[in-house]
Amino acid sequence: MLAILAFLWVLLSGLLFERAFGGILPSVRDNFYRTIADWSYPGFFVTYLATGAIFALLAFILSAVSAPMIFDRGADTNTAILTSVAAVAKNPAAMTVWAGLIAALTAIGFATFLFGLAIVLPLLGHATWHAYQEVLIRED
Repeated sequence: MLAILAFLWVLLSGLLFERAFGGILPSVRDNFYRTIADWSYPGFFVTYLATGAIFALLAFILSAVSAPMIFDRGADTNTAILTSVAAVAKNPAAMTVWAGLIAALTAIGFATFLFGLAIVLPLLGHATWHAYQEVLIRED
């Protein structure tokens, strides 16, 4: 499911860039400048961030506890995804904070030229495991 979401996001992202820049995709350097530094394209930037946020939200809902559940309990994919959706629905405030922390820490990892990810990713993996255990212990 996550691979399908990623594939759809890449397709939609390409379409957004194509529409914004008249069918000719600028270089990576130009993309950064034209979308972040040069606010000549604020509509594109907002649309791009909004669609990315929607895909990120879907990915989070589908996978908040599904991967640890598959590894820990040997659950099938459908059961794990449905459990993840239910966990997010039952704990919206905590899951919103958790999603925000994941986004913020990942952004910090990227902002440090990916060096920070060496610390952030294992930390998030460990915290995800404990969040999964806490959510399922409360539900069982």
